[in-house]
Amino acid sequence: MYRRDITFIATHRLSAALARQLERITAYLPVALEWLNVTRQHATRSCNLWSLLSLDIRPGDLCQLRVSALPGKRGLAEWLLMQGLARFGRLIDTQDAEFDHSFQPVVGVTEFLCGSIDSVTGSWTQSALLGQLLGGLPTGVLSAREPCWQQLLAREKISPTWICPGLAFPHVCSPHIHSPVAALLACPDGVDWGCGSVRLVLFVGLPADGSRRAIQAAIALAQSLTAEMPLAALLRAETMAVRHAIIQLLLQPRIGTTPETPRGSFLSAV
Repeated sequence: MYRRDITFIATHRLSAALARQLERITAYLPVALEWLNVTRQHATRSCNLWSLLSLDIRPGDLCQLRVSALPGKRGLAEWLLMQGLARFGRLIDTQDAEFDHSFQPVVGVTEFLCGSIDSVTGSWTQSALLGQLLGGLPTGVLSAREPCWQQLLAREKISPTWICPGLAFPHVCSPHIHSPVAALLACPDGVDWGCGSVRLVLFVGLPADGSRRAIQAAIALAQSLTAEMPLAALLRAETMAVRHAIIQLLLQPRIGTTPETPRGSFLSAV
């Protein structure tokens, strides 16, 4: 069975007229489809009008479409779906070669930097990978690598930061970190993380005197990683460009919400 995950940012609201067009396009396709609105956390496996409208897709929403088909049936299906999605969405660049890996400010939390570090291949230990990750942070973010590395290792001994098969979430709050930062690192060959193997590491570092807004962004990200839909979208993402867009979204402040620091959160554990 062939599977592909198409990630896009909505440029228009999914109106009833557009939903009817998508319903007609998909009615006779020999494929199974699963829709996710990652921003609003709505999902459906049905392509009828009311199911599509229940996704509540609005401009700026990050969405994902999983296409499952027999190998010989995928060409026409993908072409037709792309034509339909182009009417109300902008596909995220799926070519990692053209993706800007540099660290950029998060929208709404400009002091928080988010970026990715070049993938590593081959056999790596957890401690070596954490060292590699810290070494790849932007200049000026980290003043002393060794204390942060030791703090991360000590945290892992208390409780591994393994989230689920494939993903780890190491984090630290340290006086040696001068700017809030989130960094993605892919390890396609897998690294043992205590509770299981991971292929994607998401690191978050906060200054000891970090702003309330940065702390809230980090809490929102941590809470999102315990929710089924954002986690599924992140793990399904086929390229670092798509993963980066998802993390940027999860770090952005939620309108009308003021998250509190939950008991047992990573902020109280470091």
